Amino acid sequence: MSNSNGGSASGKPHGSALETLETIVGDLSRLVSSLKEPSLHAELVSKLHDAKILPDKKIESLAGEAVDLLDEAKQILQPSQLVLADHFMGYYLSTQSLVAAVAFKIPDILHNSPGLTVLELAREAGVREDRLRPVMRLLHNKGIFTYDASRDSYTNNPRSELVRTDHWTQWHTWVDLYATEFYDMARGIPASLRCDENRTAGQITYDTDDTIFSYFEKQGWIPRVHRAFNASQGAQAPGILMDYPWHEIGDKTVLDLGGGGGALMASLLRAHPIMRGGILDVAAVMEHTRPFFHSPNGQFADVGDRIAPIDLIDGDFLDGFIPPQEVYVMKWCLHNWLDPEAVRILRNIRDSIVPGDKSRLVVLDAVLRDGAMGRLTQYGDVQMLMSVKGRERTVEEWEALARAAGWEYVINGGIHRFSWARFLPTTGNAKLAEFKGNWRRFNQDALAHAKQQSTGAPIISMTAAVSAGAIDEEQLLQTLDESLFANLDVTVGGLSWVPVFLAAHEDVQDRLRTEIDSAVANGPESLHRYLADGRTTYLAACVMESSRLRPLAAFSVPQAAPTSRRFSVGQGEEYVIPGGTSFVVDAYALNVRNEAWAPDNEDFRPERFMERTDKEARDRRYLFWRFGFGPRQCMGRHAADLIIRMTVAHLVRHYDLGLLPSDDELGEKGWSRNRDSWITHPDFKIRCERRS
Repeated sequence: MSNSNGGSASGKPHGSALETLETIVGDLSRLVSSLKEPSLHAELVSKLHDAKILPDKKIESLAGEAVDLLDEAKQILQPSQLVLADHFMGYYLSTQSLVAAVAFKIPDILHNSPGLTVLELAREAGVREDRLRPVMRLLHNKGIFTYDASRDSYTNNPRSELVRTDHWTQWHTWVDLYATEFYDMARGIPASLRCDENRTAGQITYDTDDTIFSYFEKQGWIPRVHRAFNASQGAQAPGILMDYPWHEIGDKTVLDLGGGGGALMASLLRAHPIMRGGILDVAAVMEHTRPFFHSPNGQFADVGDRIAPIDLIDGDFLDGFIPPQEVYVMKWCLHNWLDPEAVRILRNIRDSIVPGDKSRLVVLDAVLRDGAMGRLTQYGDVQMLMSVKGRERTVEEWEALARAAGWEYVINGGIHRFSWARFLPTTGNAKLAEFKGNWRRFNQDALAHAKQQSTGAPIISMTAAVSAGAIDEEQLLQTLDESLFANLDVTVGGLSWVPVFLAAHEDVQDRLRTEIDSAVANGPESLHRYLADGRTTYLAACVMESSRLRPLAAFSVPQAAPTSRRFSVGQGEEYVIPGGTSFVVDAYALNVRNEAWAPDNEDFRPERFMERTDKEARDRRYLFWRFGFGPRQCMGRHAADLIIRMTVAHLVRHYDLGLLPSDDELGEKGWSRNRDSWITHPDFKIRCERRS
């Protein structure tokens, strides 16, 4: 019998919320009982909660799905007021309760004497029992500690064990730092959201314009930061070592960018006895790090012999010089920056990496995702904006970041350097095939347009050569794309820095202008001879000196000789380089840092190319990399040089060149370059005033 509302006579509707919840409660009760069954519980603890090994991936994935589903149900079932209370009251109370438990070493006490009552625990810790009781109750209900109601006693569980002061992971150092100073920073979050506010929440809280780590340094907190960061690296080391094929690197040097206190590097060196290491970080950090490796009692002294003092580097990978290496690693660094800065960092690394079969950048960072199991990355996302103006990123955002920074394929080494790589189903080959198809269609359209307009464009005769069998279509298309893309970039790169250096050195500009005016005054033939002279004029010297200080690229594209080569480097000393060995030219090592250019090797002084004798010119022949060496030099070098000299002569004769005040103050080392191009192009404006 039904009532008018469709319910049963008893007033209990079929399929109602009440019936559904009764079913859910029964199912969940059975679920919890199953999870507590001793053998299953032991298996879950070993495969999900053992800090020394990675969780079982399949079990972790399923467990994560279960937690996300249960949390979704929790959000539906919990009263809204309770959810709000968690946010405005519960979380800060549980945070400070954990701080108290760690401060009074409650986990240590329970490790040595499990099953203590609250009264016994209070006596051991030297605290008030009446105030310890609610703290322990709150932590137990938040998953920290196990409570036995029959004895009113507590024991450790896997979570509380992690924050023992003698636990190898040293997670208690994170409680000591993040639940205190970083906790205080969070008070500045509301103010930091204002449109007119540029400071981080941390800067607002501490009322400083210093970066948060500079402020910490002034407060003397950096050692505590090191302890926490080293603890996290040590705790994560087992997973990091197991989850990446580090053995592929062999005996190469791994440079840890932003490596902090060195715990990650020490873990890598301990696990891989032939690997060598290096760390680059800011000077204040490296001051604390060096003794860890190179003092008798340093915590990483056991691997100090494989990380040379010269490889513990004060540096800035955002705007500074990154030493060339084949292998770089970055852990928890890129999330400190928003995308523009992160792209600059990745491009700096891309420009510095030495291409080779082991070349790589290993990025260890968080991947942002929603759901209960993604909450650590959600916390991190807010943590970054709170402390350093950074952010966490999703998988798609990481991929977009890598693409924006130009981390793709051949120029970075790897398998794409080898001819057989074209047969592999790689993303790089797929993109190359897509480009080739688009390029072929573009040139077919260009040919049709040229014929229709009767322009006599070169593509008509070049295509006729294909039809006649003189060349094939692939050769034509590759010649065209190299002419248009590679040669354009190279010529612009060779030209663009000359006006910049002349703008910065007015005395050089004045001397060059006098030389150009003299050549013009002597008539057209004199001017033609002057522009064609690539060796003896001051104009040629200015072009070469600019190219010396700003090479087209930091490194040449990898090349390999087909047969072995023997090199003599001194009396009775020689090297044999096996055939097929890839090599690159480090342009800055030759052009700038080589002692042959000393003592003013970093100064713009064109006169050096006019002062040298023929013998000095021969001696320096292989110390200046510009168009390559030997018979395989760039075929277009003479045309490119003539274009550059003609353009520079026109600019200097008709315009006064000068730097804008902002770039003049930066100095030559502060000049920005276009990171979207693998060729070194300047990325700022200069002043050009037409001469009367």
